[in-house]
Amino acid sequence: MKRLIKQRGLLDQQPAYFAGKSLLTLGLLAVGLTLLLILDNLWLQLLNAAYLAFVFVQISLLAHDFGHRQFSFRSPWKNDWLTLILGNLLLGISRQWWIDKHNDHHGHPNQMDLDPDVDIPLLAFEEEQALAKRGFARFVVKYQAALIFPLSLLQTFSMLRSSIEFLAAKKAKSTLVEALTICAHFALYFGLLFSVLEPLQALLFIAVHRGLFGTYMVSIFAPNHKAMPLLERDSKVDFLRR
Repeated sequence: MKRLIKQRGLLDQQPAYFAGKSLLTLGLLAVGLTLLLILDNLWLQLLNAAYLAFVFVQISLLAHDFGHRQFSFRSPWKNDWLTLILGNLLLGISRQWWIDKHNDHHGHPNQMDLDPDVDIPLLAFEEEQALAKRGFARFVVKYQAALIFPLSLLQTFSMLRSSIEFLAAKKAKSTLVEALTICAHFALYFGLLFSVLEPLQALLFIAVHRGLFGTYMVSIFAPNHKAMPLLERDSKVDFLRR
């Protein structure tokens, strides 16, 4: 199957497409930042926060594809720096944490104890996981079908926490560079917002932006990964299903 897929060109890189997509996405970001600077109405700014949540997810999808080497430079370090800019500097998320986690997912999709995407503290994917939860986590799991979207508002904070824990454990190839670029992201993010908006307005902007950013991410992730068969640790998964 893998040979046939390669023969049909389904794994061929598309540099023109990704160059165009990158320019379009950066253009969308520039529009949002311009609106942030010129709008003088709170409600319009909150609409802009929702728009920028959409843009941040587009940047995330672009970083995802570059992380998969869909647009590979001849020199691997160029790809690393590009994903560092997209992930750490523009999004505030560790590129190496995400790549390691995502590679583990693709290596063992939906395999219990091996796929990190089915090992989520406040969700359960099988009865044994639900019974193993304790305290607040067990309460949330009991009502997870109703709470999934409210919980999704916190997704970006969860990714930031995971990034910090990953870097604190010095698991990244370049921990200092990753940490500095994430710090630069939040310095620019908070600095810009609190310099152009009143403090309360800035906090509302952050709540709308980060919340909808997380909800949109979960809305993409969940339908494509969940409600699929769960596999035992020693299950064999062929190339197509992986």
